[in-house]
Amino acid sequence: AEVAENRLWTVIVRNWVKPWGTLFMSLLKMIAVPLVLFSLVAGVASLNDTSKVGRIGGKTIVFYLGTTAIAITIGLIVVNIFDPGQTMSPEIVDKLKAGYPPLWTRVRDGESNIVLHGFGLSEGQDKIVGARIAELFGR
Repeated sequence: AEVAENRLWTVIVRNWVKPWGTLFMSLLKMIAVPLVLFSLVAGVASLNDTSKVGRIGGKTIVFYLGTTAIAITIGLIVVNIFDPGQTMSPEIVDKLKAGYPPLWTRVRDGESNIVLHGFGLSEGQDKIVGARIAELFGR
């Protein structure tokens, strides 16, 4: 019964949830990223005193690092409280681990498109760039 429920859940996620997630991420890349970039450029360009650019940049970096630390802390607390995957059988865990090689291996072999995806590169080009970056680190 558990296997049937897992298969049903997989079908639901693949057919109903994944397309909406893909659409959302595509819209986010298309709208939000350029909007933030051009807002920052317009803000810096409108400054009259160039000495303020460094101070504002420093505040921006501190704010970014602070919010990142808060997000990581919240994520670690939630994971440690709820312990996701605890109820999974060891057979399912082993099967999932076997199906997904480590990220570094995928980047090195050019199978991952996490590097420069969506920056005007075609599907093949961003995989090549990822593999070349992995080569730089000597793996």
